[in-house]
Amino acid sequence: MDITEFEKTMRPNRKRSQLDPFTDPIFELRDKGYANWQIGEFLAHNGVHVSTEAVRQFIKSRENKVTKPPKLANAVNEPVTSGSADFMSGDEPTKDVRKKANRYITGGLDEHDIDALVSPNTNKK
Repeated sequence: MDITEFEKTMRPNRKRSQLDPFTDPIFELRDKGYANWQIGEFLAHNGVHVSTEAVRQFIKSRENKVTKPPKLANAVNEPVTSGSADFMSGDEPTKDVRKKANRYITGGLDEHDIDALVSPNTNKK
C-alpha cells in the first residue's frame, strides 16, 4: 500500500482550528494595531464567530511560527543594515573593518577607530 491509497482509506485525526485559514489576515491586523475584539469582528464578518479570548489564544499559540517582515530603517522602506559605510555601498567589508566593528560592539573602540569606520564622504540616499 502506498501513501495515496492510505490517504483514500484514512482521514487525518489532527484537530485544526477554524482560524487557521485566517492566520495571515489575523497577524496582519494585529501588526497594524487592531485589538483582539476588532479582529474578532473581522472574523465574524467572514462567518467565523469566536470569542476575543479565542483570538488571543490563537495569536499567542502561533506568534513564534509566523514569519515577520524585516524591520525598516526609515519611511522609504530601506532595510536596516549594520556595519560600516563601505558595507552599505554594497561592497563586502574587509577583515579589518569586521574586526573593528566587533570591537565597537563589545565596547573596545576609541574615537580614532570609530572615525576610521565611518567615512566622512558617505553618500546619503
